[in-house]
Amino acid sequence: MRTTALTCMALAAAALTTTSGCRGAPRETLTDSVREIRAPEGDGTPVMTDGMIQPGEWDDATLVTLGSTSALLLKRYRGHLFVGVDGRRIVSPTVDLFFSRDDAGILQLHRSAQLGERVLSAGAPDSADPEWIWGRTSGWYANEGRWIRQLQDSLMRVEGMSWNDAFAIAGFPSEIGEFDILTSKLGPSRLRFRVTVEGGDGATLTFPAGTASKDPARWATLILN
Repeated sequence: MRTTALTCMALAAAALTTTSGCRGAPRETLTDSVREIRAPEGDGTPVMTDGMIQPGEWDDATLVTLGSTSALLLKRYRGHLFVGVDGRRIVSPTVDLFFSRDDAGILQLHRSAQLGERVLSAGAPDSADPEWIWGRTSGWYANEGRWIRQLQDSLMRVEGMSWNDAFAIAGFPSEIGEFDILTSKLGPSRLRFRVTVEGGDGATLTFPAGTASKDPARWATLILN
């Protein structure tokens, strides 16, 4: 289902507003049932990978709603693919992006308190998965999840707070997971694409819903031209 020219008021009502100043709604908004996404060429407004939704930086992105708690945003500009995952209703979201050129090799990019990547093989058992390469974000970057561990530990131990409540106080403010990926790292202009988002409470969102990490044939198609 595709809807164009959605108003900023409608997005706000859905708690998925992607701008602070309502400069303009995304050029295209899709539901999470979509299986083909074209990442539009942006207007040049930069994305600062700081985890905060700056005025205007995502106004030119395609938006895909992820249930009632999150949204996926995508746009391109001069050889960069920008991917955002709205985390304002998710405590300490962990985000994994999956890309496949040929339904065989799978590039997995991971964002949590650390950034990491690895290449999986479609259909392979988990025991065959390679080790993560942590910290070496060649050709991409994202904002890490950050918090004051000592403060969180104290709030949990002394105040009896839950992990989520303590993190809400001790965590560095973050509204969105923001990725900046060179399109040359991804390869062709048509790719299989999948996203998982896991909150601090263990709840997980998957796009497309019901798909597996090693079965690219069932993922969405991402178009980069």
